[in-house]
Amino acid sequence: MEIEMINVRVLAQAVAGTTTSVRVELSCDSSLFFHYAANITAATYVNIKDDCNLVVDFSQFPALLLKLLNLLVEQPATYMAQLSIKANGTAAFELAQNLEFK
Repeated sequence: MEIEMINVRVLAQAVAGTTTSVRVELSCDSSLFFHYAANITAATYVNIKDDCNLVVDFSQFPALLLKLLNLLVEQPATYMAQLSIKANGTAAFELAQNLEFK
């Protein structure tokens, strides 16, 4: 497994003040040809919400995502992200919290 610093850009599209889609773009300065993007709508968010046991609605998802991404930067010893890309082009972006047990 190779560890790389990844740039993350989160864009939210809203119509009449209501979020209609969220686009997450990943890029890497050391690999200029790497670019991965995911478009998340309210319909596709249902699967993410179920898989990750999230309790926020889609309208709150962009704020939650930004909060989690900021934790990665602010507390790198506690939070970690992993992007796994399969040969068929599908990917999984996972966020994890390292817990200390006594």
